[in-house]
Amino acid sequence: MKLYLFYDDGVCAGLGHYRRVRALAHKLALISSHQNSTECVFCPIGTRKLESMENLHTFCTHIKPEETLGAVVDSYVFGVEHFALLDSIFAHLVCFDDTNRALYPQKSFILNGAPNAHKLYPQHTSHHLLGLGFALCDAVFTPITSVCERISDIFVSFGGSDTQNLSGQILPFIESSALFSPSSQDFAPCTIHLVLGRYYPHTPPTHPNLQCYIDLNPAQMHALMQQCDIAISAGGGTLIELASSLIPTIMLESAPNQHFQITQFADIGAFKHAQNLTQIPKLIESLMPKNTRESAKDTLSTLRIGQELESALRNVFDFNP
Repeated sequence: MKLYLFYDDGVCAGLGHYRRVRALAHKLALISSHQNSTECVFCPIGTRKLESMENLHTFCTHIKPEETLGAVVDSYVFGVEHFALLDSIFAHLVCFDDTNRALYPQKSFILNGAPNAHKLYPQHTSHHLLGLGFALCDAVFTPITSVCERISDIFVSFGGSDTQNLSGQILPFIESSALFSPSSQDFAPCTIHLVLGRYYPHTPPTHPNLQCYIDLNPAQMHALMQQCDIAISAGGGTLIELASSLIPTIMLESAPNQHFQITQFADIGAFKHAQNLTQIPKLIESLMPKNTRESAKDTLSTLRIGQELESALRNVFDFNP
């Protein structure tokens, strides 16, 4: 049986869409009673030019519905016609969503793993899989419970593309914080660990206090998080990974679709929301006390990230327990 996964790709899309569908494919492989014969067919929309309805029609003519488990879609490029075509072919259709777009077929399942996602869907039904209980996160992102007296390492990531170059812009603001002030009683050498995505289009920054990493896989990302005391991140899938790892985090919006998730994590209280770069130094300073970071980890440890997903997927794809 084949599972088709359609997702936005390329410089403008970054890596978040691919990572979400890959994580879902892995989850389905673990719980599927057909796992020995399941084949995941990854369909990057930009690479295959599937945003063209003509090309998508041609692609779909080679699909045998009776030989498929269904399809998963994570795309802002696809419109009503694209989703309608897939809905006519696949018995099961799961659509990732972040902002309650009114374009999904009635019988499809809508997946939004942001905290309190139900607030976005006033008319939600049993076909809506909403909230942190349905969030996807690679199993490698396990809790990091240790808390150091001082912040000595900062994890920074702005996704797979970072076309705004927040990675470069943020460095002087981090270094203007009390962490880098010799007059501070908490002063100690501090290292910024900057993760650049595969599609990062700018010249990687350099600085004595900076270490850069490019296109890390999930295991490498988590290994780096284990070295760090706090994080600064955009509001996409990395937030779920940081929450699962119990890393106190400052969030900075890099795309409009991240706004809801950022505000909801801020309401939980474990993560801090930077409205702009100028707020970064004060927010770093607010995380310097050890007890503040301990409290953040305690709050994050209560979140039930992804714990409702397995039973939901069994229901969607008609898997037996």
